[in-house]
Amino acid sequence: VIGAIGYTLGALAVVAIIVAATKSSCPFVSAYTGNEFTLQGEIYGGAIYPQMARDDYMPLRIEPTADGTLQLKISNELKERQYTDFADLLVITHNRDTKVLSDEKGNLYGVSNAQAPVKAWTGNQADALNPILKANDNRLLHFDDTAATGASNYLVTQFNKPAGAQKAKLVLSIKNSYWLDYLYGEMAKGFGSYYGTYIKKQYKTPVSQLIQWTKDQKLPLEISIKTKTGWQKISDITTIGPLAPREIVVPLDVASITDPLIEIKMSSGFMFWEIDYAAIDYSNDESFKVETISPAVATDEAGKDVLPLLMKKDNIYLEQPVPGNMVTLEYKCNPQVANTSRSYLLHTRGYYVHVRDFKGAPDIAFLKQFKQPNAFPVFSLQLYKKFSKTSMQTLAQR
Repeated sequence: VIGAIGYTLGALAVVAIIVAATKSSCPFVSAYTGNEFTLQGEIYGGAIYPQMARDDYMPLRIEPTADGTLQLKISNELKERQYTDFADLLVITHNRDTKVLSDEKGNLYGVSNAQAPVKAWTGNQADALNPILKANDNRLLHFDDTAATGASNYLVTQFNKPAGAQKAKLVLSIKNSYWLDYLYGEMAKGFGSYYGTYIKKQYKTPVSQLIQWTKDQKLPLEISIKTKTGWQKISDITTIGPLAPREIVVPLDVASITDPLIEIKMSSGFMFWEIDYAAIDYSNDESFKVETISPAVATDEAGKDVLPLLMKKDNIYLEQPVPGNMVTLEYKCNPQVANTSRSYLLHTRGYYVHVRDFKGAPDIAFLKQFKQPNAFPVFSLQLYKKFSKTSMQTLAQR
């Protein structure tokens, strides 16, 4: 049973591999980082119907090739049909002691003085500070049943607040859990052979209803700030997939906070999210230059030129219908100015559709529960406890 807060990635390697075999996610992005293409994460997570197509802003670790071009790949690695409208590269030139990140809507912020929290705790008051102090250290704040309140998880982080501060930038490195992908797959199995018909009917559902269902089931990561009158919701962060943590900024208005400490709460359904890093930055945004570059070359896995499909936002999509489909993109940009640094963001828009071939009749009684708010988190907690009990019984027999 995994009950430790701040586990290493290696501790879950076997579990991750098993879950990845049934993964239900989104297009993979890899970027050239000097001598190889490195997996960066996934794009437009959760956009599983055409009407949910959305813009996505992914920070990239990328290095130019010998001739100065920047290269990346967008690939279909799963049982999905994937649709990408365009793929622009934002090249941001800034001071060397600053990095530039975006919020979920693509607004850019300079981060130059990120400060760590002074305290952090979970639902069972456990000390959760150490795992979130450093990014990319192979430690993730993992919520388990000891940190659950009902069928939810939350983390409260406490930061020092300078006197007179009006604005702040919450800097997070976060990802979804493989467990969330597994849960979705288990729910989908309940449709049996009716799954394909159900998906087509969902195409007619207004996007507002689909988004509301995700909120009712606590799929987004909810960000709240503590005020004199209680917790005030700031933002819902859309699912981004489990492959890799993503850095993101959540802008905060802290003018009404008169205390010397600020408390920020992150909450979601049971075991839906993992937190790699959290910090706050009160610095003013310094000037930076942004170049938006369309790809100069776009070639699919068969060597076909697909550039016209990815040049602009026009609802004419590059279709990647089967696993193994891959497009390689090349971007031409001006040489970097001396004594500056660069940050990169991949701006895409798209959606994807799961392909499943379930058998048998739909389990109507099982599926009806998911019409109720909070049903998916409750299902998550129940299934986790079932697995934990089975694991303990197996260990006791050895």
